[in-house]
Amino acid sequence: MDLWSRKHTGGKYLQNKLSNFVHQNVILLGDFNGVINPSLDRTTKTDEHRKLPNTFFDILEHHQLRDTWREKYGDSKDFTFYSARHKSFSRIDMIFLTEKMLPRIKKTDISPKTLSDHNSVTIMLRGAKRSFRWRLNEDLFLHPKINSNIEKTITNYFQLNLPKQTNSMI
Repeated sequence: MDLWSRKHTGGKYLQNKLSNFVHQNVILLGDFNGVINPSLDRTTKTDEHRKLPNTFFDILEHHQLRDTWREKYGDSKDFTFYSARHKSFSRIDMIFLTEKMLPRIKKTDISPKTLSDHNSVTIMLRGAKRSFRWRLNEDLFLHPKINSNIEKTITNYFQLNLPKQTNSMI
C-alpha cells in the first residue's frame, strides 16, 4: 500500500487505509514530517507542533506497530533530516513494523545523506522459515493427455532399465 496524505487529514486517512489490514503483518514507512519523542528525535525543543498528532499514536497502538530504529537503538540519537530554517536535526523518516514481526529484524540503520535532503532509513528482515510437505496433485491423473505421457515415460524407463540377457563374460 502506498499513500500520501495532507497533515490535516492524515490520521483519519491512514486509519481508514490500515483498517483493511487488521490482524496482518504491516510495514509502514516514510517521511512523517513529525517526531515521536521530541527530546530524543530532535536537537532543539522548539517546533512542538512537529510532534506527530495523537491520532497517529492511536493508530500505532491499535495496529501494534513499533518504530524499528527505536526498538534496536533504544534512547540513542540519530537523525534523518536537517532543517536550515529551524537549525535543527530531526528523525522524521521512520519504519514501523507489526509487533510480531520484530524478531525478524536483522538490521536497521540510518544511512548517510546522498541525493535527497533526507537520510534514508533501511531495514533488513530475516526470511520466514517455511516447512511444508510436498504432495502430488492427484487430480492430474484425471487428464488423458497427462496419463498418456506418464504411460510412455514408464514404458521407456523399463525398456531402458530392465535387464537384458546378461553377458556371461562379464
